[in-house]
Amino acid sequence: MIVLLGGLIFVASRVFPNDSDATAGSDVIGHRDELPVVRTALEPTDMSEQFWLSGFITNRSSRPWRILSLEVRFLDPHHQLLDVRHAGFSKGDAFVVQPNSEHAFRIKLYGVSSSVTGSVRNVQVESAADGRKCYNPN
Repeated sequence: MIVLLGGLIFVASRVFPNDSDATAGSDVIGHRDELPVVRTALEPTDMSEQFWLSGFITNRSSRPWRILSLEVRFLDPHHQLLDVRHAGFSKGDAFVVQPNSEHAFRIKLYGVSSSVTGSVRNVQVESAADGRKCYNPN
């Protein structure tokens, strides 16, 4: 009976895989205020319309967060939206920010017009996952 139950659990785990990896980025919804992005800087690279964005992510929550991507909004002086860029960390570059600490980052932004680089930037964590879970980027 125990062997049969074990076999049934094995088959069920293969037929109904764990979907947590597919929705890993949605874990952060409702917690973005706990992950402020501060002290950001934008520097040009050697290529046109490519810039390095650097800064710090502070974790104000009681659990670790694995940072997967950022959203950068460029605003005019009246806080009207000029442009939005999304920047994801590659497989090996995703990092975990431990509770009540901060972590530095540097990521390349593509397709940024030099006309918006002097505007106000609003940077926030776009997607993150629970840092306690195993991370499989594939």
